[in-house]
Amino acid sequence: MDVLMRGVRGSIATPTPETSLYGGNTACLEVRADNGQGLFLDAGTGLRGAWPNPPSSGEAHVFLTHGHADHIVGLWFFQPLHMPGWTTYLYLPEWLMLLPDFFCQCGFFPVPFDQLKGRVIRCPIKAGDSLTLSSGVAVEAFAAQHPGGCLGYRAMADGSVLVYTGDHEILPGEAARKAAGDLLRGADLAVVDAQYNSADYQPGFGHSAWEDWLEAAAQAGVKRLVLTHHDPNRSDHELGLLEKSLLELTGGHDLKVQVAHDGLRLILGAAGPRGPADPKQPLSQYSYRSMYRLGFKPGTIKTS
Repeated sequence: MDVLMRGVRGSIATPTPETSLYGGNTACLEVRADNGQGLFLDAGTGLRGAWPNPPSSGEAHVFLTHGHADHIVGLWFFQPLHMPGWTTYLYLPEWLMLLPDFFCQCGFFPVPFDQLKGRVIRCPIKAGDSLTLSSGVAVEAFAAQHPGGCLGYRAMADGSVLVYTGDHEILPGEAARKAAGDLLRGADLAVVDAQYNSADYQPGFGHSAWEDWLEAAAQAGVKRLVLTHHDPNRSDHELGLLEKSLLELTGGHDLKVQVAHDGLRLILGAAGPRGPADPKQPLSQYSYRSMYRLGFKPGTIKTS
């Protein structure tokens, strides 16, 4: 399984010099099985550049987690939607089946969805549903904690498991922390909403602090954790300091952590994640238990 981070920013795209290294595109993951077939998770601005020159015909699968703008705005710029030889299966949370129509009716895009040249098949999906695509990739949907409702997805192919949380807030309390660990259990790679840290966490906004995901991932036995959905105000400098701090706190190496950037590629196989394709990008490795052995507590790592 090949996972490519097409967009890692949360809330709104940030095409600024201060965010050019880690990237300003909003949420989108491309997932491909070893046979070359795959799918997209979320349709933020990162989806726009996913297939700039696709073949004249084919089949695409796009799964939306929810209807907030940073997760859908790239959909209308997805090339296969404008090509008559293409069929795109659009998996929508069941409460969002009319979203493509409303987007035009409310004046957010000039062309009605049913006038696009490509064929689009809308597929309702809800928490607990599971399906297997023609590519052989199996997908399961689960409920995420986010205002207005949200789904997360578990994708399985080639003996590997990816968990993508979408937008998910780990609420205070032991029950919520245990539930977060349960979502990640069995994952070779977990890509999680880590918009906040413990110092700037906003209760009720629907996003988690990265420290909470580290605890959940360690408890669940996750092999690699990727922190994404970066706050739009989080600069390259701050994310770089976070990455450096995580590297410095490497201990038992039982949990590996990567701060996501646009274009980050992770290849999963029988031996587990093999790291980013770009050797210039260091792999962050982090042990939650080692953090405590060193005397650090959640929130004490400097990110600014």
